[in-house]
Amino acid sequence: MAGAQGALPAVDDVLQEAKCHNVELLRVPTEGAIAILNGGGRPANVILHLTC
Repeated sequence: MAGAQGALPAVDDVLQEAKCHNVELLRVPTEGAIAILNGGGRPANVILHLTC
């Protein structure tokens, strides 16, 4: 995910590892991520980076 303003970067190694394991990695602002998760339809895992 990309944080509330979409500014949190994803490390290239993480992107490559996801690709190697056929994992769809979405990087979207927090609000969009919540909308995707609430939409359901298929199993999902989420990694959230939260700050104060």
